[in-house]
Amino acid sequence: MKARLRAAHYDVRTSENVADALQPESRARAVLVRNRDASVLGQQIDWLLRRVRVPVIAICAPSQRLAALTAGAGFLLDHNCDDIVMRARLRSWLALPVCRETGFAESGAAFSFPDKIALLTDDAALARDWQSLLASVGLTISRISSRDGFARLRDRIAVLLVDAGAGSAGLQRLADLRARMMADARGTSLVMLQSTESAEEEARAFDMGAAEVLPVRPELCGDKAELAAKMQFLLRRSHEAERAQHASSTALRLARTDSLTDLLNRRALEHEIARTIRSGEGFGLVMADIDHFKSINDRYGHGAGDTVLREVGSLLTRCSPESARIARWGGEEFMLLLPRMDETGSVSLAENIRHHLAASAMRVNGLAGPVDVSVSVSVGICVSDDGVGAGGADELINRADAAMLAAKQAGRNRVILARPVQYAATYG
Repeated sequence: MKARLRAAHYDVRTSENVADALQPESRARAVLVRNRDASVLGQQIDWLLRRVRVPVIAICAPSQRLAALTAGAGFLLDHNCDDIVMRARLRSWLALPVCRETGFAESGAAFSFPDKIALLTDDAALARDWQSLLASVGLTISRISSRDGFARLRDRIAVLLVDAGAGSAGLQRLADLRARMMADARGTSLVMLQSTESAEEEARAFDMGAAEVLPVRPELCGDKAELAAKMQFLLRRSHEAERAQHASSTALRLARTDSLTDLLNRRALEHEIARTIRSGEGFGLVMADIDHFKSINDRYGHGAGDTVLREVGSLLTRCSPESARIARWGGEEFMLLLPRMDETGSVSLAENIRHHLAASAMRVNGLAGPVDVSVSVSVGICVSDDGVGAGGADELINRADAAMLAAKQAGRNRVILARPVQYAATYG
C-alpha cells in the first residue's frame, strides 16, 4: 500500500504508534490505519477520531469493515482495490472539510439537520427492496422518481441514493445533482448505485462528487449491520457538510452585515457600488444622516440610540424597492444604492423616507423609562446619469456626502440633490 500511495504522488510516513499522528511535525492530511485484529483496529479508529482533525481512513479486509464502521470510520479502503478506485477515493476524501467543532454554526442541539434518506429511481420494485431491507435495521427510505424532477430534492434529504442504470446517464445525473446541491449550499451525501461493477465508473463517480458507491441490489451490499452502519456514517457526513456550509454562509453574512441593524456594512456596499458601475447601468446614491443623533444618546442613553438606528434601518428597508442595496455607512449615516434609478425616482424615494421619519415619533426605552423620540434625517443624493468620472465610485460617494452636509447646513430635515455642475437642488 505504501508503494501504491507513493506512486500516486503522496508523501507517506509510517509508524507503529497511532499517537504519532498527533505530532505537530507530521502535518498529515489524513491518517490511514490498519491492524489485523479487528477489535484493536476499532479501538485505534475511535482513539484517532477523538483527537485528529483530518480524515481517518481504515485499510481493512471485508471481514473488518463492520468493526471499522462501528468505531465511527466511514472512509474504508480495501487493500486489494484497483489503483484507479484507490486514487479517486483518496482525492474525494482529502478534499472534504473535517468539522467536529461548531465554529460559526449553532450548537448541535439548535442546528436543524436534514434527516431523510431517499432513492432516486424509476424502478418501483427496486425501491421496495431497499425500503424492506433498511426497514429491517430501523431506517426509512423514500422513493423519488425522475418525474419529480428537482422539486423534492429540497425535502430535508441527507442521503440520496442514485440509481445509475446502464451506460453513462447515471454519471451525468450524478454530476447534475452535485452541481445542484452545491448551488443550493446543501451537504447531501450522494451515493451512486452501480448495476454492474466497474472500477472506472466507480472512480469517475467519486470524482463527480459521490460520497459512496454501492451495488444497486441491496442484498449485495454486505451484512445488514454493515449497511446500517454505513448509512449512519453517511448521515453524519451529511450533517458535518451541512454544518460546514452553514458556518461558511454565516461567516460570509457576518463579514457583509452590520450587526446592529442587519443591513449591509460599508465594505459590502462599496463592493455592490463597484459592481453596479462595471455593469454600465445608471444608479442613484442616497446618503442619509440622522439629525441631532448625539443628543439622543446623551439625553436618553446609548440603548435608546441603538433602537433609533435599528428603526431607521427598518424604515429604509420598508420604503425601498427590492433592488435597493442598503447599508449602515457608519455611526448614524446610512447609504442606499438604487440600481436603474434616475434623479426623479431617487429624489421621490428620499423624500418619502424623510417624510415618514419626520411624521411620527419612535418609542424607545430611555434612561427614565419609555419615551417617544422625534427623528429626522438630512439626505444627500447623487445619480450617475452623467456618467462615472475618473474618480469612480469615490467621486460619486463624495458628491452624495457633500449634498448631505449641505442639507445639514441648510437647516436639516431636507433632501438635496447634487448636480454635476456648480449648483444643487433642495427639497423639503
